[in-house]
Amino acid sequence: MVGGGDLEPPRHGRVSVTFYSKFWRVFKSGIFALRGEVAMESWSRSAFGGLDTAGVQLGMTGSSFVDTNLEMQLAGVTLFWSVANINVMRSSYVPGLGYPRSIQQYGARWFFTN
Repeated sequence: MVGGGDLEPPRHGRVSVTFYSKFWRVFKSGIFALRGEVAMESWSRSAFGGLDTAGVQLGMTGSSFVDTNLEMQLAGVTLFWSVANINVMRSSYVPGLGYPRSIQQYGARWFFTN
């Protein structure tokens, strides 16, 4: 994608690779599933990073962020673990603001059925 406005880098892209398998087909219901994803978002440098409080033009640095997501489903319960910015990139989306490094989320989701 080609951009170039305020806080919009000239080149920006995201690519994702996902593995999904309904393994352990011993049970005919197919209640087990495994999903893994690795995604990378990257953009180029830009002189148009917005304006600071004094009206001075800010630049954007080129950055790349890598995210991962792992999910395992057992019947109606899904266990997940995701890590954002796993490559511990020190840049940020907005100039002057930090971006959390290697932030993790994990837990379980479930659906109740009658």
